[in-house]
Amino acid sequence: MLSTWRILEVLQEHEYQDYNAHGDPSYATIELSCDEIGGLGRQSRMRIVMQTPHSGTEHNNSDVQAKQATRLRTEEGSTFTPPFLGYSEYRQDRSRLIPSGFVTFYAWEVVPGIRLGGYTGWATKFWELDERQLQAIPDAFQDTFLKLTSIDIWPEAATAANLVWNSDTGTLTWVNVRYCADITPQPWNDLWLARFKPVKVPNNSWAEFGWNSDTSEWKF
Repeated sequence: MLSTWRILEVLQEHEYQDYNAHGDPSYATIELSCDEIGGLGRQSRMRIVMQTPHSGTEHNNSDVQAKQATRLRTEEGSTFTPPFLGYSEYRQDRSRLIPSGFVTFYAWEVVPGIRLGGYTGWATKFWELDERQLQAIPDAFQDTFLKLTSIDIWPEAATAANLVWNSDTGTLTWVNVRYCADITPQPWNDLWLARFKPVKVPNNSWAEFGWNSDTSEWKF
């Protein structure tokens, strides 16, 4: 069934331009806050992703640009991401930046809870919670992280801002991950906590090659 949505606000814009013609596609993306007109009156987020030329190829003719056309991968059916509302993909015509390149629209329902951080990367809201929740969230993070990588998805561009905690249900939801890469299922490692910040670390030694896995000075 078709639904109609009203754009309320532009939340975020992002551009990625690759210098490698054989690498990932270059693209521009925008995130929008929307509400449903009629129907159930749901709140949603919508992301539009448009393929753009690789760096240095912006002025190539349309036949050359068309060779950069590629498709996006989408995943559905997850229990640890928001309810998926819709998806559509169009192909750019020959007058556009990338003939036959993708223009993708997808929308997901807003889930209740608080985002654990902002796009600075720091989990500022996490540390404002009570002790019970401070203990529960890392466990929920480990559980959902392992489920995510078990289906060969790595949340490449994710931060604490992509984690929503619902204290009423004790659930952690991954939202609005801009880019995901393919990955084989990963064993758990505490360094993932350090990356997403529901833990305080004295330094960034965890990010160095050959880290000794010493978490004795971490505050969980």
